[in-house]
Amino acid sequence: MKTKLLLFAVLTLVAVKKTIAQSADEEAIKQTARMETETAMKGDTPAWQSFFVHDENTTITYSGNGYNNNFIGWKTINTVLIPYIQSNPSTEKYNFINTNFIVNQSGNLATVQYDQIFVKGLDTTSLQREYRAMVKDNNSWKIVSLLAVNTRSYTSGDSASVENALNGTGYALLAAKKYKDAIEVFKLNVKLFPGSWNVYDSLGEAYADDGNKDDAIKNYEMSVKINPKNDNGNQWLEKLKKK
Repeated sequence: MKTKLLLFAVLTLVAVKKTIAQSADEEAIKQTARMETETAMKGDTPAWQSFFVHDENTTITYSGNGYNNNFIGWKTINTVLIPYIQSNPSTEKYNFINTNFIVNQSGNLATVQYDQIFVKGLDTTSLQREYRAMVKDNNSWKIVSLLAVNTRSYTSGDSASVENALNGTGYALLAAKKYKDAIEVFKLNVKLFPGSWNVYDSLGEAYADDGNKDDAIKNYEMSVKINPKNDNGNQWLEKLKKK
């Protein structure tokens, strides 16, 4: 009897320790997810990079109505996405809430999905369903795959969603080499959102593709005026003014 009681006590202790460890890991996984978003919004790329595995298998995808941006491999992320984050820290104070977590963990591997709600003032600006695959490395959880789907963008009429949808339409027309049509869509975006640096940047690109150097420069200059950290705009201005 004593032996059975001792065995039961040992098994119970092991189960408790395992439960505590899993609970601690679950909180660490949730914290990693939150801090990845927070550091990106601040433009703090050194901190942001620390939450990822840096190899050719790391993937990041942002998807919504009018856009689908897919980055495969840390080299691509490092050369394309990181400069963008550095150039575009959030200029507005956003609060965000993570809810509806589903965490699955097996040893040093984990997946997590959750809703990420961005709030400005009393308004919800976007609702995204977030997915992360993570590995535990030296007692820290690192992201190997990130997918963010802006579910609200497909039905919302808020400013950010409309701007993104129009921009996506414009770039689809550019890809089809329908430059005049793309210009008209981007011009509408400028009319609707004159305070957005990105819409001027896109219109500048369309004019450049259409061979209209003067209007391309004009719009890139406006984009850089609104956002001096727009490195893409500055680079294009340098190229266009040399021609």
